[in-house]
Amino acid sequence: MVVQALKLAAAMPKTDMAPRLRAGFSQALQRVLTMSDTDHTVEQDLAGAQHTPPVDARPLPLTHDLYRALIERAQVGLFVSQAGVFVYVNPKLADLLGYTVQEMLSGMATHSIATPASQGVISAKVRERVAGVAGKAYDIECVHKSGRVFDARVWGFRFDVNGQPVDVVSLHDISELKAAARSAERRADLLTQAEELADLGSKELDIATGQVTLSAGMWRLFGELPSDEPVRSGWLHARVPPEERQFVKSIQEGMQPGESFEFEHRIIRRDGSLRTVLHRGLVEADAQGKPVRSRVILQDITRLRESEGVAQDLANRDRATLLPNRNALLALLETAIQEAQRQERPAALLVLAIDQFGLANQTLGYAGGDQLLKAVSQRLSA
Repeated sequence: MVVQALKLAAAMPKTDMAPRLRAGFSQALQRVLTMSDTDHTVEQDLAGAQHTPPVDARPLPLTHDLYRALIERAQVGLFVSQAGVFVYVNPKLADLLGYTVQEMLSGMATHSIATPASQGVISAKVRERVAGVAGKAYDIECVHKSGRVFDARVWGFRFDVNGQPVDVVSLHDISELKAAARSAERRADLLTQAEELADLGSKELDIATGQVTLSAGMWRLFGELPSDEPVRSGWLHARVPPEERQFVKSIQEGMQPGESFEFEHRIIRRDGSLRTVLHRGLVEADAQGKPVRSRVILQDITRLRESEGVAQDLANRDRATLLPNRNALLALLETAIQEAQRQERPAALLVLAIDQFGLANQTLGYAGGDQLLKAVSQRLSA
């Protein structure tokens, strides 16, 4: 509030009334700087301000008593310093730091409320104010009287009172805000690590605006560097092989709000390589049932599918000859019989035996027998 009042006074037009207002403001400020106990309490000041009937619609004049009441009741820490010591602090600031007002006005240095790491920042900001640089809010670490450290946001400016420079500063406790920000950063880091470990990437689309948000994992999944440029709604579709785009589009367009979907398709990475992904998604709707947002998670399952293919080959091929084994034969026979029954036609099975194959194994060894089987299969396949 004191900051707003000072800025308002500085911005007043130079009319006949303005000099008197500015003079009154300066007098009020000086009385704040030299404030001592008076016959009136803050409560009486407020009570008088509350019960005084307004004469007309003009703004209520900022008398010294009302001005003092506003500052001392403000729920933000405020102080005035001169030559590096406190010359005025409001009760909120004293409460934030765990001191009494009297303790802080007994020659206490302003730097003493900050951690050593933050004192350099404060000194730099003071030098900027001395040089006339417009003040900007900055964050520091403050030390409570008990030794507890908390985060604070500070804003201040400098001006002269009777030719002497003073600093007027506001201080907010932003510990909860900082803790929430750190928690959000930790969650973001955990999400990034989880995406990296699971080969995941996520995308969110605001259907109304077309704005697309991609996670770090999504950029990594496609082998691309994160970009600050706007991402178009067709970003993912353009990275699907042309022969699969209609398939992906038809599934996405057919999904109903509130229903999750899952399917597999391939994607094209930046280097041109193809990867197989598991595509999961959900469409959200507003209260009227209109789709408003879609969320998609892609997981790279290329290695999984390759491993499954290897496992399938091992289960259906002879390890030595790589020829189809008994499992493959039974599965093929079942498929052929079902197809023949469906088409109402006969099916034939040709069985070949190699004479004296056992003798070949005995004389040439199993490796020789395997070579004989491979040679026969190659001749049959030619």
